[in-house]
Parts: sequence; C-alpha cells; structure tokens
Amino acid sequence: MSSYPLVAREPRRWLSSVWFVILLGPPIGEILMLWLLVEYPLTIALFLSALPVAYRIGFVPALMVGLSDRWLAKRGKGVRFRLLTGMMLGATTGLLPVVPLYTLGVVQGLYPAIFCLVSAAAAFLSLAIHAISQRHFR
Repeated sequence: MSSYPLVAREPRRWLSSVWFVILLGPPIGEILMLWLLVEYPLTIALFLSALPVAYRIGFVPALMVGLSDRWLAKRGKGVRFRLLTGMMLGATTGLLPVVPLYTLGVVQGLYPAIFCLVSAAAAFLSLAIHAISQRHFR
C-alpha cells in the first residue's frame, strides 16, 4: 500500500478541437466552395464525389488550425481570440495549395484566392460549432 493518494486525471476527450476541425473543416469548406462556384443542384453525389479532393486540399490547413486552437486553449485564451486566430490562420493556410500554382504561372488573377476565404470561413464555422458543443458560449 502506498501512502500517496491517487490523483485522478481529467479524462481526455476524444473529440478535441483538433479532431473536430479535421473532421468538419474540409466538408464545410467543400460545401462553401461548391456554393460559391454556383454548382446547382448541390446533390449528395456531387458532395461525395468532391469529398476526397476536399480532404486532400483541406487536411493540412485544418490540422494547423486545430493544433493552434488546442495550443491557445491550453494557455487559457478566450473563445473569441481563438476564433479570430483560427480564422486568420485558416485564411493564411488556405493559400498554401495556390502558392505553387501562382509561382509557376499556371493560374493568374484573384479567382483562385477564393481558397483563402473558404478556408477562413470553414475554420471559423468548425471552431464555432466546437465551442457551442462544448458550451463555451452562454
């Protein structure tokens, strides 16, 4: 028998902000992108056929936004600050797939920069849904 009391650790939540953003960010971004590109009707077949591409393009930005949100949450930052930081980081990382295309001269103009807006909105929405599900907003 040990004289030290057992310290109960807080159970890890399997659905932390990292997993929440990774699972919800790319589909939200896909829906927003299809909506902005005026792809009507938005059917299940269209959604499912574009889902692998959405995860291929949006996995790294979603991972970076989720990790930064978890890091900020551990440091005790507020929900509004985390939402704003996640949105700005989402906008920045949303340009990652487009930068090589701009440098090679494959694309021109500002139309491909729509990834920036879509990833910022997807990061904001997925983090906001996570905050609401964790009851951070009263």
